[in-house]
Amino acid sequence: MLINGGQLLNTDEELDAILDLARNEVLQSIPDILFLMNEAGEYLYYKKGDGKTFIDENKIIGSTIQESGMPAEIIHKILSINKIALDTGRSQKVAYSLVFPNDKIRYYESIAVRYNRATVLRIVRDITSRIYAEHELLHIKDNEDRRKAVLNYLVSHQLRSKVATIMGIGALIKENRLSKEDEKLFIQEIFNLLERLDEVIHQISLVLNQAGKAS
Repeated sequence: MLINGGQLLNTDEELDAILDLARNEVLQSIPDILFLMNEAGEYLYYKKGDGKTFIDENKIIGSTIQESGMPAEIIHKILSINKIALDTGRSQKVAYSLVFPNDKIRYYESIAVRYNRATVLRIVRDITSRIYAEHELLHIKDNEDRRKAVLNYLVSHQLRSKVATIMGIGALIKENRLSKEDEKLFIQEIFNLLERLDEVIHQISLVLNQAGKAS
């Protein structure tokens, strides 16, 4: 970011990244929240995804993470992994939670990837509903209610989330945004996810069979 007569101007590399990301149909298609940031912590671009953002959506672009109102330790953690991703070209993962003004805690998983020499792409997933669903399952006693809850959990929070993760990883690989080492790791992660998907499908089949026998 450059300053000219008190006016903030994006560098050429920042503008290139903004325009490229806005036109990127592959990355636009994934359900996660996308943030494009520079090393200073400014939000250059934002794509709405499934979940809620801590900052007012209408005020994200042009603001900085330091102005977000998030706790200092979370800001430091995000800026630190952004810098590592920029300096090394290696993707960085982080998980964190935020307390919203209504006192509800929301949970997130985030991957930071170097988009170009000046910018970092953050792919953020709001996993709050999954966390709460897991908690609620522990307190359901009725067998029929529990079967319905388990089936909903498996489809909504296991099946769909893994498909979304594979889509996100595939988009990064297709766009050549990963280092060779990261690419190998993420390809292995896709195989791991596919194995877990097979397990989820098997679990769904068991629940449906149990429901059929019960009826």
